[in-house]
Amino acid sequence: MRAAIRVIFPAAWIAVVSVISCGNVTVGPDSTAVGAACTTDMQCEQQCLVGDRHFPGGMCTLSCATDASCPAGSRCINEQGGLCAVGCTVDADCTAFGRGYVCEQEARPDGTEAAICRVP
Repeated sequence: MRAAIRVIFPAAWIAVVSVISCGNVTVGPDSTAVGAACTTDMQCEQQCLVGDRHFPGGMCTLSCATDASCPAGSRCINEQGGLCAVGCTVDADCTAFGRGYVCEQEARPDGTEAAICRVP
């Protein structure tokens, strides 16, 4: 009986942790948090950035002050007072967004730069 409890308890704990962590926000071209193309705020978790030449077709985004305000994999850039954008290290990281997207440096609210996926 004790052996069964030792096996069941860790398995149950892993299941609980998995359910709790399902709330993690992902970013990318299909993310309504940060990255998906959009035309209205209603298509996104928070807001849709439209009319910006660097994000043709719009981009779902979240307000931020620092990278810590953004979901993992995104960076806070100095756009409209601070918005999260999908981070990258090389151009290949941006191919899922479509033709023309590259990995480029963009200013952060603190004056430093962050590499994000965008159209030049």
